[in-house]
Amino acid sequence: MFNIDVNVEVVVTERLFPFDLNKHPERMESLLEHRLKKENEALVEKLQKHQVDPLGLGVYAREYPYDAWNKEQDDWGKALSRARITVSPQVEIRNFGVTM
Repeated sequence: MFNIDVNVEVVVTERLFPFDLNKHPERMESLLEHRLKKENEALVEKLQKHQVDPLGLGVYAREYPYDAWNKEQDDWGKALSRARITVSPQVEIRNFGVTM
């Protein structure tokens, strides 16, 4: 099992949509978190389908839960395809710029 925490600080430099960030920044943060979670989960699904590890989860597994890694190292792609991987984005809007 892998838990991937994604922390993103956002600076909105331009806003071309009718949304008041001054009143409801947490709503925009929530929308961005939802979108990031959805897109990252789709990416993880593709990586697992193709049994590839560009995220380097095997490096992490080799360093920390070493006993589990030892059992799976010869067929890491297949083990990764069965692994439970969760992505948890956390978005914080730090600043807003020009509004239109």
